[in-house]
Amino acid sequence: MALKAKRKEVDKIIIASTKEDVKLYKLKLKGGILYKKLGDYFIYLRLNVTGMNNDILRVRGNIKPFVSDDIFWEVFNMQSNIDEPMSLRANGAFKVDGFEAFYEDSEFKSLESLQTLSKELLNKSYKYLEQLVFSFNNYNDFLDFTKTQTKEQLYDYDLVNMLLLIYKKEYTDAKENAVKCMENNKYGRFNNEGKYIYEYIVDYCNKCIERN
Repeated sequence: MALKAKRKEVDKIIIASTKEDVKLYKLKLKGGILYKKLGDYFIYLRLNVTGMNNDILRVRGNIKPFVSDDIFWEVFNMQSNIDEPMSLRANGAFKVDGFEAFYEDSEFKSLESLQTLSKELLNKSYKYLEQLVFSFNNYNDFLDFTKTQTKEQLYDYDLVNMLLLIYKKEYTDAKENAVKCMENNKYGRFNNEGKYIYEYIVDYCNKCIERN
């Protein structure tokens, strides 16, 4: 009970201490996730307390092309999601996982220090993501940046690359990438109605190629 009480208390502190900056940056909050459309990208951040003694503030910031979810839902026969609230792009079960560009753990000694730390890390993470977004001249810059990162995470470079190829109507290239992945027993982690996302991509691209 003490653990739950403390977690509830620290959650309130994090929300209260970052309220002004959340408003300043025009972020929205849903299910403990802050999110926003920023240029051609979608960013979302999580601030939560972790550790054996609940004394570590963890901040994670993710980024993805905004259009990637639209293409994903269209390919995956979930077109209705496109018109759902924007928060679905941050906390939905079927969404494109953003690239985790910011990650930091910081220890705090008291609840008073958590207030200052929450504000500091929200500012630090948001400004980093903002700077990163505006450093990309195009989607290829984003792909190049995420491809060179080695940290294991849910972000699927191959999937995002295929979706962006479809967005650019380069259906043959997207299909070839999906086939190559499946030849290496990579089908993507999403499954709908007994079929994996890379299989959906092949079928979708075949239809588009036939129409053209």
